[in-house]
Amino acid sequence: VERFGPEVLGADGTLDRQKVADIVFADPDALTDLNAITHPAVYAEMCSQLESACKQDPHAVVVLDIPLLSERTRELLGLNGVVVVETHRETAISRLVTHRKMNVLDARSRIASQMPREHRLKLADIVVSNSEGMPELEEEADRVWFWIANVVENGSDADAVGS
Repeated sequence: VERFGPEVLGADGTLDRQKVADIVFADPDALTDLNAITHPAVYAEMCSQLESACKQDPHAVVVLDIPLLSERTRELLGLNGVVVVETHRETAISRLVTHRKMNVLDARSRIASQMPREHRLKLADIVVSNSEGMPELEEEADRVWFWIANVVENGSDADAVGS
């Protein structure tokens, strides 16, 4: 509210995420500011949750959903592996419109603000295709869990299953 003004609040006083999205996905500087506000808190929470899970079970498999992963994030969190879920751009846009009820322009601007595909793929140890239907996605999930089991068992990376 300090950065974006009281208009980002709903009538009940809670943050109206759509209003924030409308601002930040139309203005790269506003998106940078939002990231500077939210990322430290999100990172601190991820670290806390990761530490808690590892204290409960040092051999636990912990999956973090990190939309803005970077080489530095991987290093800081000590990730053993990175799974990148990939889909065709138009499929992603269609899904945002259908399932999240976004308008097409909003969906396109959100995708345009994301890390380029090539960069995401360079960070990946294994890539999951999510461009087909549920049966294919279930096969991909099985392949990833097989890969994770190999990483846990051998302490190695993605060599067991190709991406």
